[in-house]
Amino acid sequence: MGCFAKGCLISIIVFVVLFLGLVAVGFFSVRYVLSTAPVAIPVVPATPEEVQTLRQQFTDFKQTVTRNESLPPEQRQPAHLEYTAGQINQLISGSKGRGHVSVAISNGVMQVTFSLSTDALRKGHVELPSFADRYANGTFSVSTNGPTAPSQIIIQDPRLNGHTVPSSLFDTSYRGDSLRSYVGKYSSENEINTFQIAGDKVVMDTPVTP
Repeated sequence: MGCFAKGCLISIIVFVVLFLGLVAVGFFSVRYVLSTAPVAIPVVPATPEEVQTLRQQFTDFKQTVTRNESLPPEQRQPAHLEYTAGQINQLISGSKGRGHVSVAISNGVMQVTFSLSTDALRKGHVELPSFADRYANGTFSVSTNGPTAPSQIIIQDPRLNGHTVPSSLFDTSYRGDSLRSYVGKYSSENEINTFQIAGDKVVMDTPVTP
């Protein structure tokens, strides 16, 4: 169904931003920006049925795109999907991101709040010697200039435990990949052509093409 449908796309974005930040600020600064305790992240309650309904919407989105590939142009239907912040938080509550990530959307800006332990980095094969049981608590905002390619989302004001992290890290490469290229690859694999944060929603579209 794709990772977004499982409620972990936001977790992935947070993970990559966090990791790039840790690489960039260096070993001694890492000790300075990591905390010894997590912060409480709100959890939006969701029943299994509600989570499944939201996941099914993403499945339907992808099925429309796939079905279009076998139809003549005049019979194709545009694929469109919208999620509110509440719905995204419900998806997160049904995933491993529960209690670690939450989002709020207002006036076309998504605010992401997260609290991740260094143990999560270790599971991702990122080792931080001497930093066991530490936490990265932070926020960042995401916006778009109208409907745009997902790789062109704008990340601003990233902060780790109250310390500013350069937003230019979005374009910083690690092992040949940057967060921008990672988001582009993910959206391409899931056939999401345009992405927009509008009002209080995330909007994904794949228009009909000849």
